[in-house]
Amino acid sequence: MSDSTVFISLGDDGGCCQAILRAFQGVGGAKGIVMREEGVEQFDFEKLKIRCPEVEDMLDVVFDIVDLEDENLEKLKNNLPFLSFEGMESLKTNTEAEAENGATLVFASKEIPFKTLWNQEIEFKPYFLYYAITALSCLERNGTFI
Repeated sequence: MSDSTVFISLGDDGGCCQAILRAFQGVGGAKGIVMREEGVEQFDFEKLKIRCPEVEDMLDVVFDIVDLEDENLEKLKNNLPFLSFEGMESLKTNTEAEAENGATLVFASKEIPFKTLWNQEIEFKPYFLYYAITALSCLERNGTFI
């Protein structure tokens, strides 16, 4: 079991991961599993290290899902055709390997291009459902889902 807080960030652009790491440095640190937003390049760990100097090795703290050596997670992207329940189950398994009780925090976001249509929110609905199921299966008791 990990001594530090474990978080999951779904649809991250790097800013959320950085903010969470900085916030938890004063209370024992944090480790996170990150699914980058589609189109976002791999995180620049040197820049993250500048913002979070307390972290000795960023590769021991931030795990990109494509680097976790799990074939279900390698296919997982923040786009509807690629979101799967197999990926969610693999994410849960990887989270439990780090934290026996689950993740303390699950953060999810999805960038949807702005349209002036009445159904803008409906486009987000399937993502919200997937994120909610993932969060509820991966969160520890009294954990937080944003």
